[in-house]
Amino acid sequence: MWLLRRVTAPSLAPAVIGLAMTTPPDPLAICAELGVTDVLRAEPLLGGADAALFRVERESGAPVVLRVFRPRQRGMAEREAQVMPHAAAHGIPVPAVLAHGVVGERPAMLLAWAAGERSDGLARFGLPAFDALGQAAGRMLARIHALPLPEGWAASVDWQRQTGLADDAPLLCALRQVPTERPALLHLDLHPLNLFTTVADDAAHDEAAWQPDDRHVRISAVIDWGNAVVGDLRADLARTLTIAWLDAAAFPAPTRQAMQRFTRHLLAAYCAAVPQIDLRPLPLLLAWAGQVERVDLAERLAHDPAQARRVERWVRWWSWHAGLPPAPDVRGSL
Repeated sequence: MWLLRRVTAPSLAPAVIGLAMTTPPDPLAICAELGVTDVLRAEPLLGGADAALFRVERESGAPVVLRVFRPRQRGMAEREAQVMPHAAAHGIPVPAVLAHGVVGERPAMLLAWAAGERSDGLARFGLPAFDALGQAAGRMLARIHALPLPEGWAASVDWQRQTGLADDAPLLCALRQVPTERPALLHLDLHPLNLFTTVADDAAHDEAAWQPDDRHVRISAVIDWGNAVVGDLRADLARTLTIAWLDAAAFPAPTRQAMQRFTRHLLAAYCAAVPQIDLRPLPLLLAWAGQVERVDLAERLAHDPAQARRVERWVRWWSWHAGLPPAPDVRGSL
């Protein structure tokens, strides 16, 4: 099974996957503070990205997911608590937010168990499954961008500032010169491990039945909305493409092939759904997205120099294609 950077071991765990914290949270105490007192057991879920995750078994029904953030991630938790019900109310498949609040210093959220399975499970069906996943993901991203904005949310340039660069950096100066597409709700972390899927019976039993569209793969849940913001919809597209390519780069050829097919079909499906989109600034936005990865993964890249070099190369390559000065060693292939 192919795996990307946002997990550390194979898992069919639900929606969100957690990062170890210095002081482990007490899931039973946190559930009680959030008003859930019929907990039978809570088991940690594998992985590591934004929060500690637990599968919580209850006396009264189906299991739920407890998501416990770091103290400094209160803004992220508040965004998720606002935007997930909004997206669900407008037809996007999102796990229901059952409760949320701050327990001690840590924001926490109880979510319904995500339907389906995480989409890395499609690997057992072979590469054609990622054509179908790409088509479904491209259409889903277009649906997200067509949503009305959440109440109180407005267009801003906050998405540009996620690079950690000074305001006068050439990349940000160039971005400010780009005419903005219509303001849209951006997910900014939509990649295969944040998509849960179901598979049609005929495709599940016959690989030859797969088609490069979404008749056989349906997205049953979109998770991890903590980066959500209002901005240029092309930034979201660039972020998805960047995550998929950079995550896959460190893995064997089958993973890279799967992500190449996923991104190619996602881009085609998205452009078909949003035919008026102007993709001329895409190289600049891909450079921006690579710089965001640098900031987002700073702790991990400090311990993974090979991946840090891949991210650096990505930023320089796309900066050059956008007309910004690169280092001279990036004019070959990625």
